[in-house]
Amino acid sequence: MLLIGFQHVRRGTVSRQVELKPRQPLREGDVAETQRRLYNLGVFNRVAIAQQNPAGSDPDKTVLVDVNEGSRYTFGYGFGFEAQRLSGTSANPADTYLNFSPRGLLK
Repeated sequence: MLLIGFQHVRRGTVSRQVELKPRQPLREGDVAETQRRLYNLGVFNRVAIAQQNPAGSDPDKTVLVDVNEGSRYTFGYGFGFEAQRLSGTSANPADTYLNFSPRGLLK
């Protein structure tokens, strides 16, 4: 088995989540469980598990577990405004005016 793609996560953290065992048949359920466990760590954007040379004649295959870590720090912001047409006073209900409000988002 070959583990690649991680930079900040420790190798032991990744290998503990892998359900695939050396010298055992490659089961689809184990592949799905390994992907689920790696995604549940919350640090990977992509997890790909595949055999190297699947059409080869050698019965022993190397399984590649390729992960892509997400961004460590994210910062989001947004600015805008809201415009609303309001009715006039009780003395002149047909009169309308625009009201503006600033809006902001920071996460």
